[in-house]
Amino acid sequence: MEDKEIILSFTKLSMYLDCGLKYKYKYFDKTPDKSNFNFILGDAVHKALEYNDNNIITKKESFPISKVIAFFEKVMKASLKEFKKKEGYVPDEEYQKNLNLGKRMVEQYMINLPNKKDYKPLVMEQQFQIKLPDADVHFRGFIDQITEDDIIVDRKTSKGMYQVLKDALGNPVINPETGNQIFDGDQVKKLQLIMYALWFRATYGRKEKGLQYDIITKHKVPRVQVLDILITEKDVENAIELMDRVTKQIRDEQFPAHISQGCGWCDFKDTCTAA
Repeated sequence: MEDKEIILSFTKLSMYLDCGLKYKYKYFDKTPDKSNFNFILGDAVHKALEYNDNNIITKKESFPISKVIAFFEKVMKASLKEFKKKEGYVPDEEYQKNLNLGKRMVEQYMINLPNKKDYKPLVMEQQFQIKLPDADVHFRGFIDQITEDDIIVDRKTSKGMYQVLKDALGNPVINPETGNQIFDGDQVKKLQLIMYALWFRATYGRKEKGLQYDIITKHKVPRVQVLDILITEKDVENAIELMDRVTKQIRDEQFPAHISQGCGWCDFKDTCTAA
């Protein structure tokens, strides 16, 4: 692979860091993986919220919540049809469970965010690709949202709340500039926002004003968690070094396996030679 251009994404990078062999099966060997209908839920929620944000950008107003939920249902029905073509079957109870949960998730997000006066989306679903000039790093991605205030926002649907920074008494630390809590979880997750920040800085010639997660939980009563991601220039340097190292390892066909409890749920468990 010496002459082949390696183009990373956060999905590829995080998969390689989780298990190099899994990366090899999916992206190098092109081994088919299993489709999971639960992933369609997050995609449909994203598309419904994007539908509303585009209306805010073009017409300066939010749709009624009922209209956004109706759009979500439309996306889910179309996704179900495509999924059945590929996989052949989806239990009705699974579809209804995801449909009802997604409607509640969309509703909670609409209640918590777009109705705020300071909710100002400017760019939605920004696709990009960039090659850094001073490193063997080439990556692409999709940014969910950039606000008028240069805040880069990434939306996540999650089974639970994300970990936040706490003080000595165990109370969440609040960023005084935004009023938001501060993300303090898995450091690999920060890489995605750092990649977005690198593209933003190279494209606009200025630093972003902030990085933000909008988390929508999959609880019976969904919750919306708005978190700031604080990064230092050292974090950025480390991320570039990491991407550079992973790129070289992939080019050298180094795919180290990572044996863990998660192997039992891996799409490639029947193919894997390490487990």
